[in-house]
Amino acid sequence: MPTLRQAPKRLTRACSWRKVRTAGGSYEFRAEPLYAVRRDGLADAGHPGAPMPGRIVKLHVAAGDRVDKGQPLVVLEGMKMEFTVRAAIAGTVESVLFAEGDQVEAEVPLVDLRAADE
Repeated sequence: MPTLRQAPKRLTRACSWRKVRTAGGSYEFRAEPLYAVRRDGLADAGHPGAPMPGRIVKLHVAAGDRVDKGQPLVVLEGMKMEFTVRAAIAGTVESVLFAEGDQVEAEVPLVDLRAADE
């Protein structure tokens, strides 16, 4: 549920907060994501994410598995195509954040990886 509060008279965009000025007044709101988001919500090498919104159709790894750079992790289906998310680093899968059949948004991390040298 978005939250609203009175805002300054300029239109800005910072983080997930949006400030809007209308004839009825100025408001600041923040929309919450529809799907689970890990920590800061951004994917990176250790937390490969969905390149587009879609449905997880296949998991190639489980928690505790060792992976090599380039190894398939998750197959995602969206926009009438399939995309394989691959490991950007070699390491160990700490956790898989979604299950087969789950819907995810773009850039949401799907897997937590710990680098092999850590």
